Amino acid sequence: MKAIHSISPVAEEIIGNETITNLVNDTRSLWQSGLDNRLKLGEKFSQLYHAVERYKKSTKTGLTYAGAVAKTTVPRGTAERLREMWETKEECSVPADTFLVLCEEGANLAAIKAKLGTAFKGAISTLLPKIQSLDTTDAKAVTALATDLGKLVPKSAGEADLAELETQLSDLTGQLPKSSGEEAATIAEEMHQTREQIGLLYVDRMKALVTALAPFLEWPDERAKEYMKAFASQTLSQRARLYKEAAKFAKTAATGLAITTTAAA
Repeated sequence: MKAIHSISPVAEEIIGNETITNLVNDTRSLWQSGLDNRLKLGEKFSQLYHAVERYKKSTKTGLTYAGAVAKTTVPRGTAERLREMWETKEECSVPADTFLVLCEEGANLAAIKAKLGTAFKGAISTLLPKIQSLDTTDAKAVTALATDLGKLVPKSAGEADLAELETQLSDLTGQLPKSSGEEAATIAEEMHQTREQIGLLYVDRMKALVTALAPFLEWPDERAKEYMKAFASQTLSQRARLYKEAAKFAKTAATGLAITTTAAA
């Protein structure tokens, strides 16, 4: 959780109008108090997005959503991820607790929607009644539903090559300073989407590692779930670092196991 710091309000510097200014201040306060309520933050970013869009249409101002998000001090990628989570929860009429419990099981409905695109509504329709009526205290039912949701994403769509995506992100990062206007906005959006894909891959791969290593670490299921929850909330660079460290540990363990097996033979 982030430490609580003094909050510098931006009310003196009216951002667009009073509604937008208040949303920016509220979001900054919520962000600095910690990530305990990801969906509440997502709701704020959704409100901010629509408030900026309405303001732009009525005033023809140069204010942008990206500019407003920057005032909240929340990284753009994190803000978009949280906004997508909230808007997907609302679109599917899913209780907040259910949405978050499924996220902890690796079934983030917003991420599934991003992968499936326009096919999401049709794909989710048969499972939606189960999602909306899920008993979140029934661990077996939660795990079974998360597994079914995972099957909605074809392997080819869900398993992009990590090295290829990181190369793509590096290329886009190099292009951004040389671009401007609409081109810069397009590149920035592509960078955001690529970061999201990379982040989801790290979560998927880390979950597989944690599942394999938990018995050796003597971690109960709850400890493994808590770790994955914390891992998924990290920045992309932190996820990459933690995954590489865990993979190195797993490789060392596997090498030790192979030596032990050979010696025993």
